Amino acid sequence: MAEEEEPFSEWEEVEKDEVSFQEYSTCDDGLCTGKINSIAELCQDACSGVDKNHEDEDPPPLPKHHEAVAMMESLRNYVLQEEVPENVVTSFSVIEKRILNMRPPKKQKCITSYFKKL
Repeated sequence: MAEEEEPFSEWEEVEKDEVSFQEYSTCDDGLCTGKINSIAELCQDACSGVDKNHEDEDPPPLPKHHEAVAMMESLRNYVLQEEVPENVVTSFSVIEKRILNMRPPKKQKCITSYFKKL
């Protein structure tokens, strides 16, 4: 029990010096509690291209062509639920055509597969 009473007894001594609780509790607000990098360390980090905050993150994988087409269709359906200007509809058409033209070329499996009877 003596350990619990000690902090309170110390406060009573501080209180005698006419220090308010607000002043006591905020006396170290201006102190730095973390490491401050030097200019050399900042330059080294910048030159190495390493971002310590994002070094473990991998970029999200790009969607496959059929996924992009499905996403575009979903987006168009969502936007077209409301009345939209004609230029928005035209823009969607242009983007959709662009995505469809980006279709990866089909690979020929084997030349003998073209000579099989169906």
